Amino acid sequence: MEQEKLLELIRRSRERDLDAQEELVRTAQSRVYYHCKKMLKHEETAWDASQDVLLAMITSLDQLQEPAAFWGWVDGITADRCKHLLSTSHKERQLPEDEAGRALLESVEDLEETLPPEPATDNAEPRRLTLRQLAP
Repeated sequence: MEQEKLLELIRRSRERDLDAQEELVRTAQSRVYYHCKKMLKHEETAWDASQDVLLAMITSLDQLQEPAAFWGWVDGITADRCKHLLSTSHKERQLPEDEAGRALLESVEDLEETLPPEPATDNAEPRRLTLRQLAP
């Protein structure tokens, strides 16, 4: 995207123009996801982090001091979010056991077998979720 169009999108997004915000999210989402996936390695974690970054991008756009530095600013938000996720302790939790030494969750049905399959999502779903969270 050319710089002038990007700067116009940023200006309109700051004015709470939802069409501009949607286009800005659409413009940034591939780049954000790519960097999240590169840092976090796992697709689901990268997907979740991308949503967090895109939401932070739109909600804190007023904090961007120099609109011409937009991509560096977004990359910084992305790196910060991913570093936070990587530094968070992801230790495996010890499951409580009964008197016989069996984990209490062993007796629970496998949720994957009882839940209906999830509907397929299109590429617009992350954008819709992000914009839905921004709506007043």
